[in-house]
Amino acid sequence: MARPTASEFKLSPWRFAVVAGVFFVSFAANWSFAIYGSVTPSAADRYAVSQAVINNLTLYYTAVFLIFEYACMWLLDNKGLRISMIVTAAVSVAGSLIRWLSFSTSSAVGQLALLHIGHAMLGAACPFTISAPTIAAAAWFSGEGRLLANTVMTLAGPLSAAVANGVAPLIVTSDASSVDTLNLIVFVVTVVLGFTSLLVYDKPPTPPSRSEAEKSKLTLSQSLKEISGNRYFWILTTVFAVVTGVLNVTSTVISSFVVPYGYTEDDSGNIAVAAIASGLVGALTVGFILDKTKKHRIGIKIMAFLSFVGFTLATVSFMNISMKLMAFFGAIIFGFGGMPSMALSMELGVECSFPVGENVSTGIQWSAAQLFSMILLVVSNYARNANVFILSLLFNPHNRRMALEGVEAEKREDEVQVAAIVDKTAV
Repeated sequence: MARPTASEFKLSPWRFAVVAGVFFVSFAANWSFAIYGSVTPSAADRYAVSQAVINNLTLYYTAVFLIFEYACMWLLDNKGLRISMIVTAAVSVAGSLIRWLSFSTSSAVGQLALLHIGHAMLGAACPFTISAPTIAAAAWFSGEGRLLANTVMTLAGPLSAAVANGVAPLIVTSDASSVDTLNLIVFVVTVVLGFTSLLVYDKPPTPPSRSEAEKSKLTLSQSLKEISGNRYFWILTTVFAVVTGVLNVTSTVISSFVVPYGYTEDDSGNIAVAAIASGLVGALTVGFILDKTKKHRIGIKIMAFLSFVGFTLATVSFMNISMKLMAFFGAIIFGFGGMPSMALSMELGVECSFPVGENVSTGIQWSAAQLFSMILLVVSNYARNANVFILSLLFNPHNRRMALEGVEAEKREDEVQVAAIVDKTAV
């Protein structure tokens, strides 16, 4: 069989429609899941439960995600990108519909059951969205535009979280029933965006590059065996899991961390929006530059370091309302470094694990990120409710506030004692 010539590698103009389809389907699935992040107290009031129950929706979502991840890999591998996106849209619509219908029953148990079932269905839909960007970018784009295309589609998840955190406080008021209005709006938007799945096709008429044309096809079991001993891939997976896990947990439960310190729900939403908006700018900028320079390994090291510095600044600032500007600054730095790290980890993961399929390498990275998110959420929930000194100072707002007040009280007592000694000396 003759090798394809350079003239046979053509970029289809429909590739931009495919990017739009994958982006909006991913957006719809992810924003439905993240919608309570900045209004956790109000959602807890609406369903007459503690904030921990609302935060644990993320835990259930992650568990369902991990359960369905292998099935999603199989469907992408055997049925293709188009069918997978249509299934994702349908399941997302069904999940958001069931959650909205929780208002239709007067039973508190029934409402909570519908809330959990709807959230679980969203967890089953999202594994499709995390592998789709890498697969679509490889199938429809050449080497020069692939990273930027992958970045744009991948950013649907973080951007949806930003929109959810920014819009939710505008809709949810002091009236707990406004949460039902929020659920209805989420359902309608998910239905509209779901139709964009019809824009997605598996492959263009002609391959965009030689590597795509000559790519060998491994079975799922062969791919898993091939990738298991690739230590470079697992290093990238670790970076991806930590950055993504921290971003996921922070954006979905941020109000529980900052509201006890005097921040409002609007503040918590705006902090999340600032982090994600800066991440969008960073990811697009870094993607464009690295598509030209090909300095991917240097880029991921710089971005991972920035995300660590930004998260540290933000976390320290969360405990003191007077440091609000520093909290925003730290969130912006964290987002600017974190989101490019996500796209770079996936792109480099595909490159270093070749000829393993994109759906397998990306699926494993996202599974690791969801597992880390689950562990981080469990630890934070436990620490907020447990009498563990170090962890409770980090995660329990009441304990941390009491500790700071204790330090201030000790300082005041020392000042009184010093003043008394000075008075005695003067006498």
